[in-house]
Amino acid sequence: MASYLWRHGLMEKAEFTAKQGHGLGRPGQARVARVGAPDALEGVRVAGEGFVLMRGTVDLPEAVSVYRNAENGNGECLRPGQGSR
Repeated sequence: MASYLWRHGLMEKAEFTAKQGHGLGRPGQARVARVGAPDALEGVRVAGEGFVLMRGTVDLPEAVSVYRNAENGNGECLRPGQGSR
């Protein structure tokens, strides 16, 4: 959301603290900072503390893009139907 607000000129601050979970009795916060100028956004940096609430696995359908970082380590994103190269 911060990226959207910066990109469309709806927020001037280069960084802020996001707070959540207070209504659930599990308050938390994260520091969010813009990387780059608002009109040439390079990324968003998020920092804070966390803990593992639960663990599990997810089975995704074949239609989901596969992130491959195996053979050549370049992090190539393969689209459905491309298979491995």
